[in-house]
Amino acid sequence: MARRARTRLARPQLRDEEEAEHRRMVAWLDALTDDELDELQRQAGSVADAHGDLLAELTAYIARADLAEDTSH
Repeated sequence: MARRARTRLARPQLRDEEEAEHRRMVAWLDALTDDELDELQRQAGSVADAHGDLLAELTAYIARADLAEDTSH
């Protein structure tokens, strides 16, 4: 029973902490200059491109491995 009571108390505290973190992130974003925001967007695009490149490379590797396995049987 005590454990259940602690869980109920922890949920509102977690929600409060998440809301506080969200407010900090919003304040940080609002404080960015246009140039800083543009740079962050460029960096996010670079990460997305790198992820796409890695995904394509892994897909090609898996296809080659599947082909090699098929020809070995």
